[in-house]
Amino acid sequence: MGYETLIVDQAGEVATVTLNRPEARNALDFAMRRELLAALDEIEGNPTTRVVVLTGAGGHFCAGGDVKTMRRRHTAAEARAVRQATAEVQGGVTGATASEPEPGSAQSPAAGPRACAARA
Repeated sequence: MGYETLIVDQAGEVATVTLNRPEARNALDFAMRRELLAALDEIEGNPTTRVVVLTGAGGHFCAGGDVKTMRRRHTAAEARAVRQATAEVQGGVTGATASEPEPGSAQSPAAGPRACAARA
């Protein structure tokens, strides 16, 4: 599937998802959240995938939520859709399971309310 804000690559058992909005330091806007959810669903449906690498383009991982797009007024339906997409992305990332644990590492510290310590 083609994405506007992500680059998804599958090499053997490794799927790499690159956040690709370097001009915004890969800040998550609504389009990226929807695409990230779709990409995670696509990867989950691939039985050969054992590892998912989440990275960012342009020397930045992710600046967080895109405040510029948050300023825009939303209808009640749009606000519900944003909350639902956010919850689904968080659930997809934090709720992933594997039959065997895989070692992981982080190039730099992870921070935020849902940050997990990566063990090498």
